[in-house]
Amino acid sequence: MCCLGYKEMKTLKTKPLTGDPLIDKHLIAGTDPATRFYEIDDFEYTLIYMLRKYHSDKFLEIVEEYYGLQNLIEHPKSCVRRNVAQAGYGHEILMYDTDPMVRAVIASEGYKPEHFARDTHYIVRLQVARLGLCFDILKDDETPPIKRAIQDYQNNKNS
Repeated sequence: MCCLGYKEMKTLKTKPLTGDPLIDKHLIAGTDPATRFYEIDDFEYTLIYMLRKYHSDKFLEIVEEYYGLQNLIEHPKSCVRRNVAQAGYGHEILMYDTDPMVRAVIASEGYKPEHFARDTHYIVRLQVARLGLCFDILKDDETPPIKRAIQDYQNNKNS
C-alpha cells in the first residue's frame, strides 16, 4: 500500500462473507461486534448475536478473519463474550469471566460441572443442577431455585 504523504488506508477484509448484505456491510466496515444494529419487534440484536445465531456454521471462521477469537474472548462487553461462549468457544478462559451470565452459559453446556457447582452466583450453580449433575455438591445449597431444580430432576428421573 502506498502512502504518498497520506494516512495509510485501512485494508478491508472481504472473506469469508455471510451472504447477508446487512451483516457483511458491518463486517467489512469493522463494526464493533457489540453494536446493536438490527431491531425486530422492539428487540435490538447485536452483530455478534446475528453471526452466532444465523451463521453458526461459519462463526469461528468469520470471527477469526474479522476480529480474532482472542479479541472477542477479552471484549469489554459481556454480550460479546456470552455469544462466544454460546457458540462453544473459549470456555477454558471464559469459565472465569466476571459476568455470571457468561459463566452460566458455559455451565449449561456441562463444561466442568464440579467447578461451576461451587460458583459464587446461584444462576451458575442452577445450570449445573438443571443438568442433573453434582448433586453431591449442590445437595446442601439453600437457594430455592436450585432445590427445586434438583427435586424436579429427581422426580422426572423416577417417573
